[in-house]
Amino acid sequence: MSDEAFYKGYIIYVKEVSMRVLLNSTNLSEAIYYPATKILEVCFHSGHVYRYAGVPRNTFQELVDSESAGRYYNYAIKGQFPSMRWF
Repeated sequence: MSDEAFYKGYIIYVKEVSMRVLLNSTNLSEAIYYPATKILEVCFHSGHVYRYAGVPRNTFQELVDSESAGRYYNYAIKGQFPSMRWF
């Protein structure tokens, strides 16, 4: 995705702040990704939120696109990146 957008002959620079996606999962409620910092927040139906550092954008996209978000999370995210319980 380009950071440039055009409006009436002007170039406007756009930065994505975050991408938030609701997940259809038994345990996971949503995922929030911050591309500038490569931070991924994974929110659970229990109310807990975990933050993961250094997560590539494609990992976030694969989580969102996966048939089972919970299974993908357990396989490719949990324990694979530095993390902390945020809430």
